[in-house]
Amino acid sequence: MLAPEAERIVEGLRVWKVDEVARKGWMRYHQELEKLNMQAQISVTSQSDEFVVEALIDQEKIPVLIHDLLATEVWKEKVLPLVQEELGSSHYVKLYLVVYHEAVVISLLEKAFYHAAAVSSGGDMLLDLADYCYRRTVYLNTVDPETAPPRPSLP
Repeated sequence: MLAPEAERIVEGLRVWKVDEVARKGWMRYHQELEKLNMQAQISVTSQSDEFVVEALIDQEKIPVLIHDLLATEVWKEKVLPLVQEELGSSHYVKLYLVVYHEAVVISLLEKAFYHAAAVSSGGDMLLDLADYCYRRTVYLNTVDPETAPPRPSLP
C-alpha cells in the first residue's frame, strides 16, 4: 500500500453506531481497517516510514478508532448473544469478523501508541480506552476457565 492510498482510507474512517456494526457498509470498513493494520505492521517490521500512523495522527482519527473499539465491544456483549443462534449457521463468517474486528482495532492502536503524538491526540477518549483495558484485565484475572460458564462462541 502506498501512502496516498493509506491517507484516503484514513480519511474515510468514521464513527459507527452499534446498530450499524456487521452491516454491508461496515464490512467494507472492516476490510479497509484491516489493510491499514497490515500496512502498519509491515512498516514497523521493516522499520520504514510509518505513514499509516502519521495519517491517523494528522487526520485526528485516534478517537475514532477508540470509539470503534468500544462500539465493537458493546455489540459483542449485547447483540452477539441475541443473534448468535439465529445467524450462527448461515452468517458465521460475518459474526466472526465482528469479533475479530476488535483485535484489528487494538492492534492498530498499539502500533500508533508507540508515538507520543498519537497518545496525545486521543484526548478525552483515552479515559474510555483506559476503562476498556481495565474491563479486559479484570475479566482475564477473575475468570477461571475451569469453572466459568462458556462465553458465546461462533460455530
